[in-house]
Amino acid sequence: TWGYADDGGDSSVVASQLNGTVDVTQIFSTGYAFAALRADGSVVTWGGSAAGGDSSTVASQLNGTVDVTQVFSTTHAFAALRADGSVVTWGKAVYDGGDSSAVASQLDGTVDVTQIFSTYSAFAALRADFLRVRFERSELVLEDHLGVVQQAADQRALAVVDAAAGDEAQQALVL
Repeated sequence: TWGYADDGGDSSVVASQLNGTVDVTQIFSTGYAFAALRADGSVVTWGGSAAGGDSSTVASQLNGTVDVTQVFSTTHAFAALRADGSVVTWGKAVYDGGDSSAVASQLDGTVDVTQIFSTYSAFAALRADFLRVRFERSELVLEDHLGVVQQAADQRALAVVDAAAGDEAQQALVL
């Protein structure tokens, strides 16, 4: 790594975990930190601690015991989708999605989360039962959108194409 050390430009603290003993398959970033997804399903983080570079509070959930399959990010937080359908978040709690405790029971894998979407400062999760869970600013928003076929996010909005609206009347809903 290279660049400003405090924002992930110096990975020497985790170098032993990134030395190739376990292959890194993907690298993700917030505005100030990195997360490396490894072939064994574990995640290694470094960079700005308040922006997701310090995952010590959720380390037992990122160690590969249950594989992490995908990682998503906002400007200051990460969300990891695990093979059991559960979601783990860490990083800046206020305004950036790093604290999903308000929606933990909706993201615990009892019903699989199938997709996660992120904006500049929020996450949304789509579950197998088509319940959409939005977590931002530590607020819980549950919305039942049966027939959701596609979701897309930009920096500050989330759009949903709802198949239940009919072919001619499909609408993008901005939340």
